[in-house]
Amino acid sequence: MIGPFERWYRLVPRGGVGLVCDEAGVALGAVDLAPAHRDAGGVYRCEVRSEAEVGRVLTLAYGPQADAMVARLHRGLRRAAGWIEASDLCLASLKTVLLRLPDLTPEGMAKLVENAELEKGGTAWQD
Repeated sequence: MIGPFERWYRLVPRGGVGLVCDEAGVALGAVDLAPAHRDAGGVYRCEVRSEAEVGRVLTLAYGPQADAMVARLHRGLRRAAGWIEASDLCLASLKTVLLRLPDLTPEGMAKLVENAELEKGGTAWQD
């Protein structure tokens, strides 16, 4: 039985309302936090967004966040990215769940979708 104070964290399929960890990287809703790709030499790379960008995504998704929370999340993303680069999706997924981010509300998801669409056009989101 789940008590009233227990909270569950999970991964969702890409495009879902929460955290994603798969061979394409780590994402929150429609926004890639740590996109993965193969470089010209065929080596798998996973590049984590800057701490400031991660903080902006968290603010869009959940509202203003403390700097310590953003720093903790950024460290966790770097750990997950390391396991993705090592081709160990099991450990990468565990590290991603341990970020302890809840599913997005409809409002948070809408803000992230809007932000993701702006990013596709380059740096337009900065305006």
